[in-house]
Amino acid sequence: MGADNFTTRAKGTTATDAFRTAKDEAYYMHGHRGYTGTIADKNEFIEIPLPKDVDAAEFIHWVEVMDYNDYNPSEIPAQYLALVKRAYTTWKDKWGPAVAVKCCDGEYIFFGLASS
Repeated sequence: MGADNFTTRAKGTTATDAFRTAKDEAYYMHGHRGYTGTIADKNEFIEIPLPKDVDAAEFIHWVEVMDYNDYNPSEIPAQYLALVKRAYTTWKDKWGPAVAVKCCDGEYIFFGLASS
């Protein structure tokens, strides 16, 4: 089986609440059968705290671009490289947890690879 890249936004008072909301919606849209390539296939998440001056979309782009063969380390500011690598290690494991970042009050973005 393969893997699909997913990105899901959900609101919640905590990341755990938002994760449950995102999974429930994915179950509703894709079923409970497994191998959906969505957050429905994830059992847990790891929250990565975003630095105050980094936009969530930009951070997610940095994580995803590390997967390409032509990845250029200078694209990611040096002060964030260790954090991006930590997120990337989690992101690339289709059987492991999702990555979560808080993008604004009460909203979280979950992303990663999921079995499909």
